[in-house]
Amino acid sequence: MSVPNLRDTPAPSSLYIHFPFCAHRCHYCDFSVAPTAEVPVNEWLAGIGADLESWFAAADWDRGCPLETVFVGGGTPSLLGGPGMARLGLLLREYFDVDAAREWTVEANPNSLTAEVCDGWLAAGVNRLSIGVQSFSDEPLRWLGRLHDAAEAVAALRRARSSGFSNVNADLIFGLPESIERDWPAEVQQMAGLGVTHVSVYGLTAEPRTPLGRRVGLGRVHMPPDDRYVTEYLAAARTLVADGYVHYEVRTCRRGPTVVAQLALLGRDALPWSRTLGAFLPAAVPDMERIPLGNVPSRRPWRDVLAGRPRGAWPGAGPDGTGVARSSYKCRGRGTRVRQGRGHDAGEP
Repeated sequence: MSVPNLRDTPAPSSLYIHFPFCAHRCHYCDFSVAPTAEVPVNEWLAGIGADLESWFAAADWDRGCPLETVFVGGGTPSLLGGPGMARLGLLLREYFDVDAAREWTVEANPNSLTAEVCDGWLAAGVNRLSIGVQSFSDEPLRWLGRLHDAAEAVAALRRARSSGFSNVNADLIFGLPESIERDWPAEVQQMAGLGVTHVSVYGLTAEPRTPLGRRVGLGRVHMPPDDRYVTEYLAAARTLVADGYVHYEVRTCRRGPTVVAQLALLGRDALPWSRTLGAFLPAAVPDMERIPLGNVPSRRPWRDVLAGRPRGAWPGAGPDGTGVARSSYKCRGRGTRVRQGRGHDAGEP
């Protein structure tokens, strides 16, 4: 497995791990995911271990370096279950001081976030959940291709809190076509009333490679005009702020402190752009500012890497085919500063 020269690179302060597996790809999803009926946990953990071993060897980092944050995204990491997360925790502790991390966040879907998963994750060291609610109405959920219904979304949020998670993020999607019946202001108010500590709102986009994007391209679906996006976004922001949330970044509000929010308010780039190591197996181009490591974008070449065959170049890679171009870091850093309201120096190259 080829990695760039990392001898002068400081050890990471944060870690992002991509769990690419899903039971089903949602109609709007353009992420690097692999729908599967059976999650290859052993294979995935072997890949994570192989990446970490090669990167630590290349950088000559000392094992046991402390982390500020860990984030496991997807995909649907809740398909790991409790035992899978416990095994991941043991693996990470071979390389990092994970217990020093102030936040260990894992993404979950409502239909797979069981009480057993919550208990297992807490035991493994996870202390923050990010739950993909997206809507509290059944029609939008069906139209988006989600596997849960409104009742399951509410139950998952309550289950997370009753299991012992005091720090819970939940996502909502706005900007659906007018033909989809929903009460957006009521859904935002419902989210605020469920006691989550962090709310993220995302405008729906129709990416060309997705089922939604193809339907839009064929004229079968008509996305809402920009002014509808503006109206729904502002309505969400005003409702959440009026309910006691702090609007610290364009699409996110918090109630109470979180590590990412604290870093943003201190003027540091919000993670995962702050000296983050991305263990992507397989994954899209990593969101890293200072550690130029990448990985293959799909499962078949990833298996080739595990078998010892060269990975070759991949889209977005640096000149040697393994890292991320430095211009990519600068672009992402600017985007982070703008989203946090810190602006951008027009004279910056």
